[in-house]
Amino acid sequence: MDVDAPPINGNARQKLAWLAGVVLTLLTILMLAGGARLLHHDSQIAVHDTRIETIEKSLGRIEAKLDRLLERHP
Repeated sequence: MDVDAPPINGNARQKLAWLAGVVLTLLTILMLAGGARLLHHDSQIAVHDTRIETIEKSLGRIEAKLDRLLERHP
């Protein structure tokens, strides 16, 4: 990304406008990066929740099988 040089011979308004543009660009980049990081974190949480649900279902099936076995062989 190329950044134009600040207006050395420009008036104060031009210099301030250039500086404001640079600051707003940096803030936008930081906000987008933060949002991407949050989305990545949320997707990791969703994956862990799915894994937990899968494990809970498996444990439920194992528990049901053990209950049936214990009922057959007291």
